[in-house]
Amino acid sequence: MNINRIDKKTFILLPMIFLIFFFLIVTTGLLQYSVIKKNMDELLKKEGEIIFNYLNSEIGQVLEYLNIAERSPSLVPLDIINIFAYDETIIGDFYYMLKNTKTSDLMNTPISNLLVMDTNGNILAKKGTIDIKKSEIDTLLKQKQETMIKTHHENKKSLLMGIKDDERIIFLIIDSNEFNALRNRYIIKDIIDREVGRFNIKGITIYDEQKRVYLDINSEKQKVFILSKDMDSRFLKGYRMDIYLSRDAADKVLERIRISFFLILLSLVAASVIVFLFMRRYERHIEDVKKEIALNERLISLGNLASGMAHEIRNPLNALGLSIQRLKREFNPIEEKKEEYERFIDIMRSEIGRVNRIVEEFLSSTRNEAIFTRQNIYNIIDEVVTILKEEAYLKGIDIKNTVDPQFYIDCQKDRLRQAFHNIILNSIQAIKENGNIIISSAKRDGEIDIIIKDDGVGIKKEDMGKIFDYYYTTKDKGIGIGLAISYIIIKDHGGSIKVKSKEGEGTTFIITFPIETMRDKG
Repeated sequence: MNINRIDKKTFILLPMIFLIFFFLIVTTGLLQYSVIKKNMDELLKKEGEIIFNYLNSEIGQVLEYLNIAERSPSLVPLDIINIFAYDETIIGDFYYMLKNTKTSDLMNTPISNLLVMDTNGNILAKKGTIDIKKSEIDTLLKQKQETMIKTHHENKKSLLMGIKDDERIIFLIIDSNEFNALRNRYIIKDIIDREVGRFNIKGITIYDEQKRVYLDINSEKQKVFILSKDMDSRFLKGYRMDIYLSRDAADKVLERIRISFFLILLSLVAASVIVFLFMRRYERHIEDVKKEIALNERLISLGNLASGMAHEIRNPLNALGLSIQRLKREFNPIEEKKEEYERFIDIMRSEIGRVNRIVEEFLSSTRNEAIFTRQNIYNIIDEVVTILKEEAYLKGIDIKNTVDPQFYIDCQKDRLRQAFHNIILNSIQAIKENGNIIISSAKRDGEIDIIIKDDGVGIKKEDMGKIFDYYYTTKDKGIGIGLAISYIIIKDHGGSIKVKSKEGEGTTFIITFPIETMRDKG
């Protein structure tokens, strides 16, 4: 009882320990993953701050040089900042925009002063307070010149630009503040464009003091770490820079960590399932062993008791038999009762003989003194089939012996034949009529299996644990000792017997013998 309780506690405790262990691993893993992710974000933040500090400093210095260059151009060499190159770029971009934009759309551009005329000098559209001289218009209308650019227009620090195409003439004036703002933007864009390729950057957005987008480089904003900081240049007061750092490398590391963690958990679960299955298998094995031990003890105790009782029964049976013989021989009833008297005497003799045969059969089956000899198992079974074939034939049952004739085992032949006789007879009795009994064999791992399969009524589930008990039977005329005796005989031969059955679908007995059975040396 104590062992059973310990086993049950063990099988309950181990899964609980596993669940606690699994929970701790998952919790620890998630915490570690969170720490690693946080560290990755910290690294990205530091990387972003380094990039921001560098870009912020570079932009501030260039804008300082630009401010000096505007006041004193000779003080700033062209290799530090080439203002003319940026101005040419701005003018080129304006030219491209004006040439390729419809007149209606030009009014929506951020240009403050704009004039559009047809080729006859008629105004098509106008924006701002632009004032163009007739001589400037004639330059484009009457001459073959298609482009006109003037700086310091009307002695002001402004830019006048005119463009002619087949259908229209476009003039725009950009004052010094607008042009300087454009130049600053182009310079900042150029700086950022150069540095984006060097760093782990997916994009940069700069917002002005009114939170409007001032500059947006690269629009890809997915899978990024965003660092947002205010710029401290005196030329960009209130401006903010958002740096979008790529998370690709960090995400790959985190993904590898997730996959590794998942594989560890999967391996742990798989190992736990395997252990659990082995535990369940071991538990079933222990239960089978316990049942087998209990059955052996019960059979041995009942066998010893029954054997002692059988010896005691034989003496009165013999006395009864002799008395009945003498009674029949020496005592004669009156004539009208003679026939009935003799019939009763014959019934008593028959029943006493039947009881005596049962006792003799039981005693002979429980004797284990016979010598083990090498026998062909096919021949032993074939002898049993020959004996029972007539009884099977009367019920329309076909018995097939397909055991391999090459199988030999060391056995007590008469007892083993009795064991097979009881099992095959049980199969015959389980078939009501017209059925089959197939006896086959198989060899595996130093053992021989003898399989006896019938298509009879089968065994109820609740009766499976009782079929080898003494005096347990479901038959009207049975006494319930045949299978119990077969069980003892097979165990005495170092074998085992298993039963597979389903009610209504027949029964299969699997008798297993070791190929090398111990001989009786006594």
